[in-house]
Amino acid sequence: MKKLVFLCVLLAAVGMLSAELAWPEPVTVVNYENVRYSGHSLQTSDGCHLLVWWQNDNAVPGYKLGFYDQQYQPLWDTPLAIPTPIGSYGLVETSDQAFVILCARSGLRLLKISRTGEFLWGPQGTLVSSLWMDTIASLAADHNGGVYVSWSGDGYEGERCAIQHLDASGAPTMSPNYVIIEDSNSWYSDLMILPDDSVLVCWSVRYMVRVQRMNYSGQFMWPQPLSVASTNNIPIGKFCALADSSFALCVDHDSSVDVQRYDFSGAALWPQPVTAISANWINGLKLRAVPGPDNSIFVTAETNNTEYLQKIDAAGVAQYGAGIDLTTGIGYLDGISQAIPDAAGGCVVVACVYDNPRDVIAIQVSAAGDMVVYEITNTSNDKRIPTAHGYGNFIGIEWYEHETWRRGIKVQVLDQQFQPQLAANGMELVYGGSGKVKDVMTSARSDGSAVIWDQAPLSSSNWDLYLQIHTTDGQPLFADGGFKVNRPESFRNGQSLVCCNDNLTMVVWGEQLGSVVSKRYQIFDAAGNILLPEGGLQIGTGGQNVGWVNVSTSLGYWYIIWSSSHTTIWGQKISGIIPLWGDGIQITQPHPTITGYMRNIKLEWPWLTWSLGGIPMLACINSNGAVVSGFPQWGMNMPMQYGSGLLYRHTFTVYEDKLHVLMGYYEEIGPDWVDYSFAHTMINRQGDYVFPIEELLLGGNYNVYIWDEFLCIGDYGDHYIVHMYLQEQFMCTLTISIPVLYNDGWDVLGANLLSNGDLLMIVNGYMNGSPALWHMFITPQWQMALPDNYMVFAGGNFPPSVSLLGDRAWVALERSAAAVLLQGVTSANTANPDPGSPGPGNALPGKL
Repeated sequence: MKKLVFLCVLLAAVGMLSAELAWPEPVTVVNYENVRYSGHSLQTSDGCHLLVWWQNDNAVPGYKLGFYDQQYQPLWDTPLAIPTPIGSYGLVETSDQAFVILCARSGLRLLKISRTGEFLWGPQGTLVSSLWMDTIASLAADHNGGVYVSWSGDGYEGERCAIQHLDASGAPTMSPNYVIIEDSNSWYSDLMILPDDSVLVCWSVRYMVRVQRMNYSGQFMWPQPLSVASTNNIPIGKFCALADSSFALCVDHDSSVDVQRYDFSGAALWPQPVTAISANWINGLKLRAVPGPDNSIFVTAETNNTEYLQKIDAAGVAQYGAGIDLTTGIGYLDGISQAIPDAAGGCVVVACVYDNPRDVIAIQVSAAGDMVVYEITNTSNDKRIPTAHGYGNFIGIEWYEHETWRRGIKVQVLDQQFQPQLAANGMELVYGGSGKVKDVMTSARSDGSAVIWDQAPLSSSNWDLYLQIHTTDGQPLFADGGFKVNRPESFRNGQSLVCCNDNLTMVVWGEQLGSVVSKRYQIFDAAGNILLPEGGLQIGTGGQNVGWVNVSTSLGYWYIIWSSSHTTIWGQKISGIIPLWGDGIQITQPHPTITGYMRNIKLEWPWLTWSLGGIPMLACINSNGAVVSGFPQWGMNMPMQYGSGLLYRHTFTVYEDKLHVLMGYYEEIGPDWVDYSFAHTMINRQGDYVFPIEELLLGGNYNVYIWDEFLCIGDYGDHYIVHMYLQEQFMCTLTISIPVLYNDGWDVLGANLLSNGDLLMIVNGYMNGSPALWHMFITPQWQMALPDNYMVFAGGNFPPSVSLLGDRAWVALERSAAAVLLQGVTSANTANPDPGSPGPGNALPGKL
């Protein structure tokens, strides 16, 4: 037939379809909340509690803010989502009974939130600095609804402490943007508000802590800063506000913590600093000081393995010697709260015990330094990061608790006798599943979709394989969490695959039981019942080194294909659940000259393809699994070089009775330039080249698919360009405009011709810098038609797994290593394009 070449350039209008998503929201196959808590807790002036935590909320990860009464009952219907990827750097209650949160999103931001949960400065808050990485910042509320905020530098002017004040409306009062406190490298600021709305700010320089008083305009109120020397290279200073118009400043040294008391002019009130605690390796970031009712000061400090407490009276005399070792008689602790002073001159410190039974305890320390320990919990779950606040005669406690498959925040309220007022061992405030997932794969059934994934506890490196099957209406066949596939006591080792045949589902996986590694398979019926013995059957003969595995279906049969010792390919044909090829048959022979790893083995009947040492290999097999004549028994290899270019990628596509091979080559032109080129050919079932390898003008974003009788090579740059072939003949090129997509990251994950003549395409791309998945249609008139809800997924671990069958596509996505989501796509109706538009029916006379 005479070769006809047509160039058809079509700038298509975009049709809109009705929604084609299977469900309004994706189905959550599995979801672990994986609650994380870092101790960001605030008690309000009336004893309520504000907490910040991270949570994977129904596969939407992010930080949350919850508000609770004195008994930890929620005061908001649902926690607020906080727009930050990093979390909170500080919480304060403002004088107008709102809250300000310092967080990070494209810089440091302040969010002001009312007690009813409204964002008073907008949901994005007020930007105070472009710096946010590794920031240590401080907040202090003034007496007029505003706040002071200080942090270390802006990232462009070195590490220098800066300060800003925002009034009640969120407007900054220090111009132009903030005030740099010290014109040299400085770190670790702390703030303390004074009665006249000025603020004390302390910061660190080398071997020195400095203090200055500032007003809301950013002016220094002392002629010179107060400077306190330290033996620590970068010391940390912490304020403690006292009731008699004075304050204490705690400074850490190499082996001690010193405390001095000052008036608001910066004059020292004690003859000399008091050494509160003597210990090596004190963590200055965890240094805390709180005032007692008699103007005393309680100081807590932590080292690598010990926690200390000191009380200093108003005259500057240490009451607990060199400091009380809170681990005495208890053992290692996994965090302590600040001290909570009592009316008798003592205090209470809440701690989590590190050694079993890992209890939460309350340590009561008398004015004389005597310790009494009260057990708050009696479970062996991992507990850490306690926070505690006193209000009246009660103490509210929060802590972070880990179980194997659950974790979250628990709370307790203690009365004056240290008796719990809530549930035994604590009430679950924010608690949920704990685990991690990976390696998601889906396969379409005639009535729904099967999804497999690996999962494990967060603390484990051993993974298990799970399966869930959903019907087209979104109903799961297995209970929540799915069906565990691998054998008890085993863990995953190797590939995992799922492949459906009508409504039967086969799962293939690798596992390790003891020291034995094997590849196995199991078959499930339409209702989810296993059809093979528990644990499935082994792939390959005993002692065979099974490598890469592939499973596919053709004409109702299963085909399992695998490599043996990276030298030969073996296969098994299964009818229902009956193996037809014994323990498997050898399909190929070892290659006489090419060696290396066998990968990417795939059988798309009757074409067997793989790579050997990175070289594309192919063969055609018959119904008995034998390589047909015309092909070497070890397979036919494609060239690794085209011109001066070297092969770096290839794509096999079965087209009628032939195999299309598209290859990408690269050539290093210079140290900063690589040239890419593409070439293709077709191989028939006799092992002959249908046409010689010829160059294709493509970009890197190509995909190959079959439309009716045509082989189509789509390429996306500024437009979507389709090169069409009928048999071996080039027919035409079509250009289609796709206005919503961007070139970066474009990848067609699946394409399927629907019964109404549309081509369904599942496309990976980017939107607003985040990965996203669209579905769209190309009509028979070669118009791009976008559904109303063209977005399938935004965000998550891309690319997702896609499986197409008939008029449906199924997409499974892993998000945040904590959730698996499933969504379906189908065609409801098509756009109504201009019937006179060019298309295959009137643009390609070679088909007539």
